[in-house]
Amino acid sequence: MTRTPDERGVSTTLNYILNLSVTTILIAVLLTTGSGLVTDQRERVVRTELQVISQQLADDIAAADRLARSTSAGGTVEILTVESDYPRTVAGASYTISLAAPGGDRYELELSSSTPAVTVTVTTVSKTKVVMKGDTVGGLIEIEYTDTDSDGESELEVRSDDD
Repeated sequence: MTRTPDERGVSTTLNYILNLSVTTILIAVLLTTGSGLVTDQRERVVRTELQVISQQLADDIAAADRLARSTSAGGTVEILTVESDYPRTVAGASYTISLAAPGGDRYELELSSSTPAVTVTVTTVSKTKVVMKGDTVGGLIEIEYTDTDSDGESELEVRSDDD
């Protein structure tokens, strides 16, 4: 009588190793795919938040412009400050605010974050000149009607409490 070697133990061990390998590969693929999805979702959240903040800031500039030009019986506006508190970060990312004047009474507000790299631009209209000294950051934003350049004519100056 010839005995054949018993391979039942090898079969169980091999099956365990194969199952463990397939599970490890599956988890690695899911983690890699999921991290890309989270990054895309974070970028969308940052873009949406920057769009909301830029629209609110544009509305505040327009409101300050209307208030600065509103006079009763030929009077003048001497003191005007509009303050709004915006978040300092969006989805954990800090952002900067810049102002450009492409011409006429149109002004472009550009909000941008570096991580993730997202930039949002919104246009606002103001008959009163709008100025911003360099870029500013989120937080408490003041729009003050003042003569910033000592030319005898007041402008709307946009600045952060960090400036």
